[in-house]
Amino acid sequence: MRPVHLRVEGFGVFRAPVELSFADVDYFALIGPTGAGKSTVIDAMCFALYGSIPRYDDERLVSRVVSLGSQQAKVSLTFDVGPGRYRATRVVRIQKGRTGGDALLEQIFPDGTSELLAENRSAMKGAVEKLLGLSFAHFTKCIVLPQGEFARFLHDEPAKRRDLLARLLDLDVYDRIGQLARERAKEAASAVEHETRRLEELAFATDEARAAAQHRVEQLRAIYKTIDDARVDDDRDAAAITELDTTLRATVEHDRLLAEVVVPRGVEQAAAEIELAHAALAVAVATLGRAASEVATAEARVETGPEPTGLVRARDAHDGLAALAVRLEAIDGAVVQATTELARTEKLVGGAQDLVTERRSALDEAQDAHRAHGLRVHLVAGAPCPVCEQEVAVVPKRRKPTALTKSEDAVEAARTILNGARETHRLASTAHATALATRTELGEQHAILQLAIAEYPDRKRLADVIADAEAQRAALVAARATERAAVAAETEAKAAARAADQRAARIREQHATRREELLRAGLDPPAPGADVAADWTALANWSAQSRADLGAASDEARVALARVQGRRAERVTELGERARAAGVTDSGTALATLRDAVMERGGDARHELDRIDEARERAGKLREQVEAARADYDVARLLGELLRSNRFEKWMLTEALDVLVEAASTTLFALSQGRFSLASNDDEEFVVVDHANADETRSVRTLSGGETFQASLALALALSDQLAELSSAGGAKLDAIMLDEGFGSLDADTLDAVATTIEALGTEGRMVGIVTHVPALAERVPVRFRVADGAITREES
Repeated sequence: MRPVHLRVEGFGVFRAPVELSFADVDYFALIGPTGAGKSTVIDAMCFALYGSIPRYDDERLVSRVVSLGSQQAKVSLTFDVGPGRYRATRVVRIQKGRTGGDALLEQIFPDGTSELLAENRSAMKGAVEKLLGLSFAHFTKCIVLPQGEFARFLHDEPAKRRDLLARLLDLDVYDRIGQLARERAKEAASAVEHETRRLEELAFATDEARAAAQHRVEQLRAIYKTIDDARVDDDRDAAAITELDTTLRATVEHDRLLAEVVVPRGVEQAAAEIELAHAALAVAVATLGRAASEVATAEARVETGPEPTGLVRARDAHDGLAALAVRLEAIDGAVVQATTELARTEKLVGGAQDLVTERRSALDEAQDAHRAHGLRVHLVAGAPCPVCEQEVAVVPKRRKPTALTKSEDAVEAARTILNGARETHRLASTAHATALATRTELGEQHAILQLAIAEYPDRKRLADVIADAEAQRAALVAARATERAAVAAETEAKAAARAADQRAARIREQHATRREELLRAGLDPPAPGADVAADWTALANWSAQSRADLGAASDEARVALARVQGRRAERVTELGERARAAGVTDSGTALATLRDAVMERGGDARHELDRIDEARERAGKLREQVEAARADYDVARLLGELLRSNRFEKWMLTEALDVLVEAASTTLFALSQGRFSLASNDDEEFVVVDHANADETRSVRTLSGGETFQASLALALALSDQLAELSSAGGAKLDAIMLDEGFGSLDADTLDAVATTIEALGTEGRMVGIVTHVPALAERVPVRFRVADGAITREES
């Protein structure tokens, strides 16, 4: 596992979002004052992967990671495992005093797409352990070595150390191999048993059985050839039988058809009815022709006679003139009377107008005589007088003069007389105009009526012409009635003729249908003529003669058919006996059936021979498979027994521990400047060899803090270096190591040795990260991440 990018928000001291990129870093240091959050960076990586903090005693305790005053913490770590890139994201939320959160593990592909590997906390735990090959406890001993955990592997009990090594080295693979070997042995034993049973099932395929099968195949092949050679004669006889049988069936069918030829009843009567119907139709057609001629003559007479409408119009005009003469005489008197009344009223109007003029003059004189009274109406109190222009003090009160009132009444009476005279004159004028208009209208009507009788001015002659025209029309009506009767008679005659023709058509259709049946059957009946009765008689006579001719031909065909059928039956019987002698029991009664049966039995015989040959071949292969399965069983059983105990794993762990101790001892010797080496005793406890004290051997628990750090670092580096070589499956993927330990306890020389060792790790393709307060060590690190005030800045040498 190699970190690539880390992002934290609301996590510990990092309240605001903070990001670190390790993409181009092999060796880095986290520096800064105490409490700034250097170890929190290492905690964030562990939390993103496992959801736990190394410094907490309880892996389930995560609420402390949330920044003070925040409700949520989020950590996202992008990292590489081998050639693959992955991203682990975790979120912790605190709501109402309860802790919850989300977890997500993704694989990131080069094109930027991703695949979800786990989407909750429970699924992510197993996915991360499977991907890295390490549990949280093992991760904090091999990759991340946090404060307080540095010496745990050094001081662990032997049993716990063995469990860790077995997990890291994947030694349980040998248990799986032993289990698989034992399962393989069971499968091989089962295969031996199964193949042996199958071999027993093939015991029937002996040499004797094959020889018998071969003999039967050859025997049936010879019989089949004989039957096949006889097929030509049999086919010829079969064709002759078919032909004779067809002839007989045709003879029987012809006889049946000829026997059904019977002259229908009533043919002669139908012929007579047809003749009578057509004779009656001819008479009806002639009668209709004469009636139509008479109608045409009557219509010509009516058309050449006077127009009936003109005659009626002239008669009506004579009647109108007589009535109009009376009206003209009366209107002439009315006109004279209206003219006299008009003249009288004109005189009345003239007299009335003269009276009005006279009385108006009298009124004018009265008004002149009483002008002062007229002036009074214009006086206004306080206003000047229109005559003397003096101010009017009081308007005088004075009654209208009697003479003036009488004069005005006389004028008004005269005007009333004038209006009455004018109204009488207007009425007289209206009556006069109406009388004149009526006289004019009647004159116009008289002129019109005179035009209408212009052609027939004589009323008696007009009556004679009208009587003659009515006689002509009556004759036309009678002719048309006669024609309609003739049409009805012709229609009835046609219907009778059609009915007779339909009966004849049905009889002729029956004749045609019967003749068509005979033609389809291959017979040659006589052709029809014009007389349907004669046609039926000729067909019946021909049918009787034809039936007599068919009898002799049918007898000859039956004799020939019996002869060919007997010859064919003898052939089948002879060949059938040979087939039954060869074991063919279902031979049938026909040569083709016998041949098919022999062919089927021959196929069965060939199949049996093939089955025996196949069984012999399979038996040989099965013997080889049984031997191979027995060999597999022996090998698998032996391997399973060898790996059944844990001695092999114990030996592997002992060897691995010796390798780790040897490598760690070399590193410790260099770090301690030759004072200490590392070893293990018979109880697999770690001990140190104190070269400064006569190579005294003592427990690692007796080392001081700085000496313990050196021994733990040497063991951690050895574990990281040697794990890939020792593991059966290539080991866990330890591409990085993070050291969070107090380097301040080291003296200058030891610090230099430690720094040199760590620098060497950074040049071997492994990422190395340290957390330190020691400036001398930090300055030797090429990339430094300074942590302060909740932020991280990058520094480079």
